[in-house]
Amino acid sequence: MAARILLGLAFVAVALATRLPFRDRTLFISDSGRYALALEHYDVTLGRPHPPGNPLYVGLAKAVDAAVHDPPTSLAIVSALASGVALFLAWLLGRDVAGEEGGWIAAGILATSPLFWFFGAVAMPATGEAALSLLLAWLARRARDPGAGRWFWALTLTLGLSIGFRSTFAVLIVPLWIYAGWRHPRARLAAGAVALAAAFFGWTLFVASLSGGLTAYRETLSTFFVDVVLATKIFGGGLGKIPTQLTGAGVSALLGLGLFLFPFLSGAWGCLTGKWPFPGAAPFLAAWAGPGLIFHAAYDWAPRFGVLLLAPAAILAAATLAPLLRKPGLPRAGTLLAAAVNVGVFLLPARLGPVELPEPFPSGSRLLARNEDLARRDAAIRGAVDPKTSVVLAYDDTFHVAWFLPDYRVVGLWGAFKQAPDTWLPSAYGRKFSFEPGSEAVPVSEPLKLPDSVRTLVLYDDDYVTLWPKSALPLRELSYDPGRRLALASVPGPGCLDFALGRIEFVPAGGERCP
Repeated sequence: MAARILLGLAFVAVALATRLPFRDRTLFISDSGRYALALEHYDVTLGRPHPPGNPLYVGLAKAVDAAVHDPPTSLAIVSALASGVALFLAWLLGRDVAGEEGGWIAAGILATSPLFWFFGAVAMPATGEAALSLLLAWLARRARDPGAGRWFWALTLTLGLSIGFRSTFAVLIVPLWIYAGWRHPRARLAAGAVALAAAFFGWTLFVASLSGGLTAYRETLSTFFVDVVLATKIFGGGLGKIPTQLTGAGVSALLGLGLFLFPFLSGAWGCLTGKWPFPGAAPFLAAWAGPGLIFHAAYDWAPRFGVLLLAPAAILAAATLAPLLRKPGLPRAGTLLAAAVNVGVFLLPARLGPVELPEPFPSGSRLLARNEDLARRDAAIRGAVDPKTSVVLAYDDTFHVAWFLPDYRVVGLWGAFKQAPDTWLPSAYGRKFSFEPGSEAVPVSEPLKLPDSVRTLVLYDDDYVTLWPKSALPLRELSYDPGRRLALASVPGPGCLDFALGRIEFVPAGGERCP
């Protein structure tokens, strides 16, 4: 036991040493910004964070932040710590299904995976989900025996805690819980189901108590379900989105596994044809990974979901490779080469001459380049633009700007340039958004009324400068780094921004469109 504890601590130390130097300092996506805001003030009805709230994840980050006092860094530390725990659990489960070699291969795949490494440095719960998934899978294998009542309850308790970490992930693990408990006495299985239901409602009541009460939470959840889940996830894009999302899953598999994709595919084929890489592999892996793959293929896909599915993929690849590694020679050298290639891919420069890595590419250098670029961009705005007479128009980086430039009024342009889950145009000032009580942000309306003092618009994101309509205010450049520039527009006087999808126009005050 002592040796395992030391090994676990060693895995955590390796994760911290390899992840934190690349940690994201920019709040990489909007969800990261919402989690940072939640560390300041937790209230799901205010989007801090979005429903269902992930209270256990936020609570863990809050505990770290009590010592660090920097929410973006605290969230990245939680991701790195969770990565280390996941490495240990991958070793434990890999060893369980494929012996000593299987354990080290599984841990090695996750340790060197560009995708897993990337999200171990980003303010997202993805690596924590992977760690919980591995723990639940390890417990499920022990809980299969009808006489293993203690293991069944350990599995049930862990799943109940997982609901508080991220409830959508926990729901996708329920089939694994059913698989593990199917042969148990029906009374025990029913009691376990009651315990899980109690955990679900307990976490819901806890989140509601922190978010203005059950009525306010229910209304927020209902609105989120209708406007986001139904409109943009379930029905958004129709069945035609499934091939695209499956392609995205394939890209994530390649970026997550690299050359280890080949033993994974071999193992998957073995499961389909009955030549299982370890006893019971096919039903176990189907119950563990199948629901998540099906759900995200139909509902939504993003690279972060690949992190969760990478856990069973690493176990399957390790179980396929382990028998080969018991023989010296080419298989052992090939495994080391695959790990080295993954490390090299993660360390690739964000820009290779005229070629820039595409958006989904999980490069550590890309994180470092983004950190530097946005820090310089923020400094350029502070040095050249008066916060009292300007509004920053942001896009994908809205939450970054709201967090790191709190003295500036910020307006998000998601709804003006693309269909997105947050189709409203949020505005922020002092890290408060226009829909929060007591906010002094720019009121968001149709059209958007600018404060009379505003004389400059700052277009923060490069990617929509090319989408800026010719009918809008003319742009001028503010260079802040060789090859990098911000776009500014002078506001001739009081007025409004009239916007629609793909269109934005300045309208002087006093007319019908800008009273």
